[in-house]
Amino acid sequence: MKKIVLASLISLLVGTLPACSTNLSSSHPHSHRTADSTQTKPGFHNGVFSNRQGTIVIKNVATIVTNDPSTTQKLCAVIFRGTFTNKTASKTQAADFFQKYLEAYPLPKSQHQKLISSNLEAQSPYDSEIAAAHISTAPHKTTHFAVAFPLKKLYSHYELVPLTTQRQHLQAGVFKAKKTPLTNSAATGTTPTTTAKSSNSSQSTSKNVLHLTIDQKKQINADFLNWAAERATVEHMAVSDWYFDHGSAGLGDWYANTPDGQVQVQNQNQPGAAAFKIHAVGGCIFYKSKDGQIGKQNLYKGSFADNYSISLDDGQPVSKYLLGDNGVVYELKTGNGSSVSSSTGFGQYDDNGQLGNYQPDQNFEISADQAAQNELQKLLTPYQ
Repeated sequence: MKKIVLASLISLLVGTLPACSTNLSSSHPHSHRTADSTQTKPGFHNGVFSNRQGTIVIKNVATIVTNDPSTTQKLCAVIFRGTFTNKTASKTQAADFFQKYLEAYPLPKSQHQKLISSNLEAQSPYDSEIAAAHISTAPHKTTHFAVAFPLKKLYSHYELVPLTTQRQHLQAGVFKAKKTPLTNSAATGTTPTTTAKSSNSSQSTSKNVLHLTIDQKKQINADFLNWAAERATVEHMAVSDWYFDHGSAGLGDWYANTPDGQVQVQNQNQPGAAAFKIHAVGGCIFYKSKDGQIGKQNLYKGSFADNYSISLDDGQPVSKYLLGDNGVVYELKTGNGSSVSSSTGFGQYDDNGQLGNYQPDQNFEISADQAAQNELQKLLTPYQ
């Protein structure tokens, strides 16, 4: 009798115990849903879209009205400008990545219509960037590009919709347009543009481009270097005018990418000075010296093959300053563990003066160093 009662009691207790396996399995979906609800939706965020193949950063969206060379009519276009980073092991064109993973639309939604890209066969200040979109970007490199879409009329807002490989729409990026005058509009035959910039883009303080002789450029650069030497000493850094150099190379011009366009750094007449709206007056490089030296230093030591390796500590911050003849100081911040050489930040046109495969590995930005901007303006004043 006791055995029967005990067995019944055990059976009753087992029946009232929680079913662990059932509760655990039912708790997983709840936890998973909670985690998913807090995750950021894939797609555009702050002007950036990235997947396993590459990363697109939209820095500037411009609309232009220009002349169509094939007709007498006006041509409207929206141009998405930015950088493309190739994350694959093979060469990839920015235009191909853009076409495969992004769709462009004018807004508002009531006028929703997918835009079709074009090479924009009309004179515009973005021709070199549009051409660059169709040049292969080397693996794990970043290049500037632009993709143009012809329009029947201009809109105030534009949307980029990222796609998965299954053509599913992800979170879109929306860009609001603001009207700004077009630089060199008389030369390009275009009318003022409408420009939409992401929050992290820089506003240029560009002045009129000056036509300086080689001797004038040397004097301005020497004076700027003397100013920079005092600045470097105070900040316990070294500075040198050896900001740019290269070994054996082709016949094309050397240049740097900036938010204001390409800056010609070395003229070899391929394509020549007239092809660039901005030209380098000179430049310098701020760095931490391995031997602790500060102020103005001779960075060129040993052989060219040694380059910066003897004196410059690339584990510390490095800044290259590029002085434009438009009165703007451009800056490339690098180092901090990244390898730096005299050709870092610069690219070269091919032997026929066309945008080739040797493109800048990094891009200059408009320097936030207002003291440097003021110093360059002061040095250029006598030549204005």
